[in-house]
Amino acid sequence: MPYVNQKRQLSYWRTYNANRREAQILYMASYAKQPHAIEAHKEADDRWKAKWPLRRMLRVARYRAKQAGLEFNITEMDLSPPTHCPVFPEIELKYTNHGRGDQAGASLDRKDNSKGYVRGNVVIMSLRANLLKNDGTAAEHRAIANWMEAAFGIG
Repeated sequence: MPYVNQKRQLSYWRTYNANRREAQILYMASYAKQPHAIEAHKEADDRWKAKWPLRRMLRVARYRAKQAGLEFNITEMDLSPPTHCPVFPEIELKYTNHGRGDQAGASLDRKDNSKGYVRGNVVIMSLRANLLKNDGTAAEHRAIANWMEAAFGIG
């Protein structure tokens, strides 16, 4: 049976739902600060990272590209995750459950830093290789290698 005054009924439910929504937001905000909720959220986040390591890598890269105003057009299909670092083949890459500073953790690197995260400009390598490559040019890296060989006999 239809309501006698539909406008009045609709107005009532809109107000009622708005009040409930505000109460729910306040409840969830207080709940989220409780230790067991924080731990549960962290565990759920860790499970998501373990299940979707490439998605996480792309999500972080998309965020960095947006912050820096760079182009971003890569997808999971554009990446072929290697098992070992292409720069240091002795390092087996970790895609899941690695700490932020883990040198064997997989890292997304741009070949040409003037371009964004676009197809053909990204490669997955170890964090160690990416940090070493971070700011230097090939000539600078060769100069360091030559100096190390001459000074320490390392080669």
